[in-house]
Amino acid sequence: MTAGGADVSDPSMYATKETFGSAMTWETLGYTGQGMRIAVIDTGLDLDHPSFAASPELTEDSLTKEEISGVLESLNAYTRYASSSAVKLTADKLYRSEKIPYAFNYVDSGLDVTHDHDNQGDHGTHVAGIAAANATEGTPVVGVAPDAQILVLKVFGVNGGAYNDDVLAAVEDAIRLNADVVNLSLGSPGGFTDESETVNKIYGKILESDVVVAIAAGNSASAAAYNGFGTNLNLTEDPDNGIVSSPGTYIGATCVASLENTRLMLNYLVVGEEKVVFSDAGQIPLTSLSGKSLEYVMVPGYGTEEDYQGLDVAGRVAVVSRGSLDFTVKQQNAANAGAVACLVYDCSLFWENPFTPSVIFCGISCTRYNPSRNTFAEIRYLFLVDTLNVSQPCK
Repeated sequence: MTAGGADVSDPSMYATKETFGSAMTWETLGYTGQGMRIAVIDTGLDLDHPSFAASPELTEDSLTKEEISGVLESLNAYTRYASSSAVKLTADKLYRSEKIPYAFNYVDSGLDVTHDHDNQGDHGTHVAGIAAANATEGTPVVGVAPDAQILVLKVFGVNGGAYNDDVLAAVEDAIRLNADVVNLSLGSPGGFTDESETVNKIYGKILESDVVVAIAAGNSASAAAYNGFGTNLNLTEDPDNGIVSSPGTYIGATCVASLENTRLMLNYLVVGEEKVVFSDAGQIPLTSLSGKSLEYVMVPGYGTEEDYQGLDVAGRVAVVSRGSLDFTVKQQNAANAGAVACLVYDCSLFWENPFTPSVIFCGISCTRYNPSRNTFAEIRYLFLVDTLNVSQPCK
């Protein structure tokens, strides 16, 4: 999407306040994260992001420069910086703002915690935003604890990541800085519950403190996911399907799995009187055709070059089944035949996988299709963002 000529993100965050129950917590209990310290051990933070620009109202529990100075020489960050720089590390260098009172790059032993000079992605900003993004005008994005401070401990950087020694150093420093919550959205699938004495000792310190160390369970579902039985469940004689990631499996960790939104906001197009949801994933989005009425052509097979023989798709939308060919090939074949867009459908149930990926030169769509009726099945759960009016199929 664009606003004033600039690229902006359009995150699916509009329903999260209700999903997490954070709105109720703010309004009923008055808990907004004020005076809390959230340490995010991740890829760093976009320090210029408007969601972290506002200063929270500080309390006696907030982290200050003076407190950092008091523990500075005990921090792993201090030792690491000394080994790579001739300049002494000070609390002034670590303290970026009242919102971000501490930021250090553990993997590169430096002060650059942004995403600007490495290819590790902006996952850290994403995570920090979920935790404590300020409410800003023009976006529904707001963190669960918007008045909390964020401690940035970068463990992915120019030198790679996330290495165990960097993660351990960051966890230890977060505890020394009296973080209330330490978040690690990282890990390796199939983790062990017991590690070396050093690892066990550091994570064991969590039990001696009142800090909550929230660590991702992982992105690998279970060992039974997508199995040959089609149930996504393990057999009764083999109940162990756990592939939870470490360090989420370590002592002292609060292991956290993901939670899907209770609602989804999706684009849709109109076919006759039916609304068909889709998700864009192309450089030229399908929503760029919003408001136009276009004819579409059902392409037989899987969209090979031969499938277009005898079809006139020029200026029309080519509707192609998923399967057999790479999506990029489907896209190119449709473009070569003169189509203005390629819409890829999937016969799986929409609510089982609404975001089946595809590639398109002018928008994509994946939804449930009924080949026997040559029409799209009804989709009930719709939230309007943009519409594309599509006429009946060409004969």
